[in-house]
Amino acid sequence: MSFRLKLILFCAFFINSKSIFAASKSNEGMPQLDVSTYPSLIFWLVLTFSFTFLVLKFYITPKMSEILNQRKEKIDTDLFEAKKSREDAENSKLNQESSIVEAKEKAFEIISEATEKSKRDIQSFENSSKEKLSKKLADAEKGITNAKNESLKAVNEIATDIAISLSQKVSGIKANKSILMKKINEQVSRSGSFKSLKEGN
Repeated sequence: MSFRLKLILFCAFFINSKSIFAASKSNEGMPQLDVSTYPSLIFWLVLTFSFTFLVLKFYITPKMSEILNQRKEKIDTDLFEAKKSREDAENSKLNQESSIVEAKEKAFEIISEATEKSKRDIQSFENSSKEKLSKKLADAEKGITNAKNESLKAVNEIATDIAISLSQKVSGIKANKSILMKKINEQVSRSGSFKSLKEGN
């Protein structure tokens, strides 16, 4: 038997049972103890509770269940998103740390390569500069030596010419230039100042 049929039969029983529970009407006594009012009171009590039950069961409870389910789903979603965000943050932190380590290693390699290249460039520049300086010094020394030799040759020729002129004016005899130059060269070679000049000191 269905719930609705039972409810209808129960209500009909209480409505028609007034004659069964009716008692002699008396002016004395409390109204709450009047048995004739019980069926009506029980009917409205059952009707009120049934209505309240139906409203709670089919309207309020589903709404509350839906709200609670939505709240639970939202909380679960928020927790999942928070967990995912935390994992993403940890992964991002690890990636950043790894990137920092790689950047430091790369920077160290670049600095090392730059340092080595600078050392090689400086060494090459020093060697090149030394070679150029040595060549310039050698050329300068060679030029100085040639200039000294030319100067000594010019001095010898001038001294020879002076000696020829003096001998011709003093004695009236013209000396042999080649013999006189040879003698002057011998004297210059034996002289200490001209010897040191010739040696480049």
